[in-house]
Amino acid sequence: MQIKLSLFQISKILKEKGYLPTIDEDNQQFFIIHKIDEMELPLFFKVASSFQHIQVIAYLPIKVDPEVYNDVARLLHQINCEIDVPGFGLEEKEGMIMFRIFVPCQNGYCTSEFVLSFIDVIHRAFESYKNLILAVVEKETTLDEILAKA
Repeated sequence: MQIKLSLFQISKILKEKGYLPTIDEDNQQFFIIHKIDEMELPLFFKVASSFQHIQVIAYLPIKVDPEVYNDVARLLHQINCEIDVPGFGLEEKEGMIMFRIFVPCQNGYCTSEFVLSFIDVIHRAFESYKNLILAVVEKETTLDEILAKA
């Protein structure tokens, strides 16, 4: 079923799936907590461009040491080259790894399945690569070591 793209409608869809959206009126967005194993990812939803686009950003809840920014950024680039929906990035100002999806919605409408697919894409991306990302962030290995083994 098609819905008019709005924070209210997206929030309603997520509530029906058991999420508890927290609204940030100042930034016209809301967030939910999505769990992957023991890790809790905040996912921020925003309707943009005159209700024609939806943006979802998830943050890996770890701080990245500036010492490994280059390796982490290179790793995320390599991962983005391998996945169907690239979206990994390093927000250096905050030292955070994120996954961002920004997609148009035809005439400002979308379906609940479409909205829920964003969560699935983010879940699969983090689930598939979190151990590799964490190994580089925690300085257990480097990207060059990973590439040498490939």
